[in-house]
Amino acid sequence: MGESALTLGYPELLAETAFALGYGRDPEQWTVAQETEADLYVQSGLRQFYNPPAAAGEAPHAWHFFRPSETLVTEADEQDYDAPDDFGGIEGDMTFAADEGREPIRVVPEGRIREFRQQGLTAGRPRYVAVRPKPFDPAIGQRFEFMFDRPADGVYNLSYQYHVIPPVKLDADSPYVYGGEAHSETVLASCLAVVELRTEKQKGPMWDDFMGKLAASIAADRRSLRPAFLGYNGDHSGSRGADRLPRSERLVTYNGLSY
Repeated sequence: MGESALTLGYPELLAETAFALGYGRDPEQWTVAQETEADLYVQSGLRQFYNPPAAAGEAPHAWHFFRPSETLVTEADEQDYDAPDDFGGIEGDMTFAADEGREPIRVVPEGRIREFRQQGLTAGRPRYVAVRPKPFDPAIGQRFEFMFDRPADGVYNLSYQYHVIPPVKLDADSPYVYGGEAHSETVLASCLAVVELRTEKQKGPMWDDFMGKLAASIAADRRSLRPAFLGYNGDHSGSRGADRLPRSERLVTYNGLSY
């Protein structure tokens, strides 16, 4: 199934941005310089939407559509794996497929993985993982890899959620933005707000329009995250097996990492 016909793609965003600059909506009438200028504003408006300004007293919003799920398939005797090219950080722990394990794989700092590896652990089911940046390559940009505490003793299907760094800019071959039709008008408003700010040197009606549409987009994004059922709130602290890890391996979680 293709993208919704109501979604604004790159051609529409470029035409509306060029119109706001006074160049009209017909690409055949633009000079190369005019099209280049309009494109710069579109890309800037898109970055502004992807990294939205914070409202007063609030932290910047993190979009739900930037947190897809992925599966890593392990190989026997391997313990380091490349993260996806658009990887910008892991969200929560990794989990096994239903028939492969029960306890999640905890995300820990790289230093803890090196401590585990010093113990010379034999191959087995992974228990802990860290994210490590790979050496920077200016030709391809920054990439990351996963480090597990021990080599895998076979194939495991590990699911995880991660934060996306958009890998490509908008153009005729990649015309659609993350978020889809629901946020199309907000993206357009962001592009027009950039035009206003850079040509008028001040924030005005287009900026106000963008901030209003941004608030609506953020509210819609938050609704998509709201669970219908929060689950059973029980206390298992006194049950058998409540603390199964040896004392030396018990971890404290802070800011999404276990220590």
